[in-house]
Amino acid sequence: MSSDLGSYIVNVTSAAELCSLRLCRNNGRCVRKAWKAPHYLHLNPASFHIEASEDREFHVKGEASEADLAAMAQKFSCHCYQGYEGADCRDLDTADTCSGGCPPPGSLGTLCLLLLAGHSSIGL
Repeated sequence: MSSDLGSYIVNVTSAAELCSLRLCRNNGRCVRKAWKAPHYLHLNPASFHIEASEDREFHVKGEASEADLAAMAQKFSCHCYQGYEGADCRDLDTADTCSGGCPPPGSLGTLCLLLLAGHSSIGL
């Protein structure tokens, strides 16, 4: 991968992660407020720089300023993940709760693995 392309991918990915973390509390992703607007999630070069290490990995250095976050909030809003709602995805979506109680996280995956292990051991 070229240095320019790798640096750009790290920039866009890091900007999306930053926006999700700071605007959506990691409970959603950032989307343009106006879908036709020419706004893109990029790190501000005045606040961040991307360095390539000797092993061709890219690392982001810097920190978002209050002005950077305000600019993001002006152009982007949150699309909350399932189970969250509100402008910053802080609130639990009570309409999205399980009736009669939710299974513990990972229980379906555990059940599938147990069934697969049992199926494999009996040689069907």
